[in-house]
Amino acid sequence: MEKPRSRDENRLLKVGFVDDNNEHLSYFTFSIIWPAAACAVFSVLLFLAATLGSLYTDYVPTEMELKRSFFGRYGTSYYQCNSTLPLPKNAVPSILNLFEINVIGNVMFRLCVCIPMVIRIFISNCHSMILRSEYELVPFFYRVSVEVLPLLTFLEVLALSLFSIVTVHFDFAELNRFCKIVFVMTAGMNMVITSAVQYSYSKSSKERLDHLSAGIKISAACVFCYLAPQYFQHNHSVISFPICSSLEGVKIRENKESCLGCAGGSWLHKLAVDPATVVVSVPRVYAAMECMMIVAYAAFHLTSLIDIRHITFLCYPRTCSGECEPLDPQNFARGAKFEHCRAFEYQQRRVLNL
Repeated sequence: MEKPRSRDENRLLKVGFVDDNNEHLSYFTFSIIWPAAACAVFSVLLFLAATLGSLYTDYVPTEMELKRSFFGRYGTSYYQCNSTLPLPKNAVPSILNLFEINVIGNVMFRLCVCIPMVIRIFISNCHSMILRSEYELVPFFYRVSVEVLPLLTFLEVLALSLFSIVTVHFDFAELNRFCKIVFVMTAGMNMVITSAVQYSYSKSSKERLDHLSAGIKISAACVFCYLAPQYFQHNHSVISFPICSSLEGVKIRENKESCLGCAGGSWLHKLAVDPATVVVSVPRVYAAMECMMIVAYAAFHLTSLIDIRHITFLCYPRTCSGECEPLDPQNFARGAKFEHCRAFEYQQRRVLNL
């Protein structure tokens, strides 16, 4: 192949060579809903695998083992556990407790939460860009809300990933509690603001999918914001002292002087009860609350796939590979320096059968 040694020689060598008509190959569209949907399916499957794997490996001790202590296993390490808390009848396992004391569930839960972090933040920014173009001439509240959403999403995702990694019993209980508090606050604010903005956006949209997205978001936000503060307060009060089982609905036998399971330490002391043993029933409803909260949270964020269904990338391989300069119409006009971009080399290879 001949290579030009000057600009004039370059022009002379390119005389007669015309770029092949491959404009349809100069770029391609790539819808981001497909990788986002694949990541969502992957995360849901990981969460289900974490739950089922934890149920499979979870060991429920007998009452005798609880009283005289037994050795539990967390990965390659063993720990001794004993408790005076009797196992409840017809109890329901708590999902977060399962992840807390079963290493296979904990690892898969971390993967489920941490792998899609960047994609969730990216989707939030894409959605904000759509809403930002829609709310340029609207009241100040909507514009500020749209700007705040990516920051809330970042804090929410970060807090969720941290409390999935930092366990209560094997790491730092206070850091776990702090991350859960930050997660509940940021997730609640994010869901409420997103629901309000999406509802306002759907009123001007004629597509039913936008109305469906707004409806699911509002319902899920109401469920999560009502249940999450109650559940996490109960969860931390129960899990703060060593647990030997993942079951919810336990009956806690409390001594008036020790008050082992009291949230805050002394609320039983204020009750007018016999100074001997007190039996406190923790409702099994918390296990149902946990499931409803998880379903609402998942449903809310899965509706993001509806919101970004029209967003696509326009990728220009010839520009990205360095064959051409960034797309500037002046560079590709007749007589400009990139009029014959790639044509000269392509034609020479074809003529010389290279």
